[in-house]
Amino acid sequence: MLNVGRVINSSKLRQPKPFTVWRKTGDWVAGRFEEMETAIPMDGVVTAAGTKDIIQVPEGDRTSQFMVFHSTLPLFVTHDDVQGKGTSDQIEWHGERYRLFQLKDWSDFGYYRVAGTSMGGT
Repeated sequence: MLNVGRVINSSKLRQPKPFTVWRKTGDWVAGRFEEMETAIPMDGVVTAAGTKDIIQVPEGDRTSQFMVFHSTLPLFVTHDDVQGKGTSDQIEWHGERYRLFQLKDWSDFGYYRVAGTSMGGT
């Protein structure tokens, strides 16, 4: 089986500087949910989104800036499954944050592919 993760981590292809994944976690404390944000440096490949990544909705196509991130470490979108509940990761790249919204779990091939939409700066 082809392991694309080796290509994604190749110094010839990955971004020269790691991007930062911001992951939110939290707990209920005295009846109130307290959220914490953790910074996770991550290596990978960042590309512009293609036409298959554009969101089409009844009111029209969304035109905000989309980027695609490839990583060998897991990335998350909002979920409620056997692994628990969580909100979408956010990735900071070139001074801008992107909220992840579309995950392709290709971990059988050694990587994860996620699309993110710009949050309008940090």
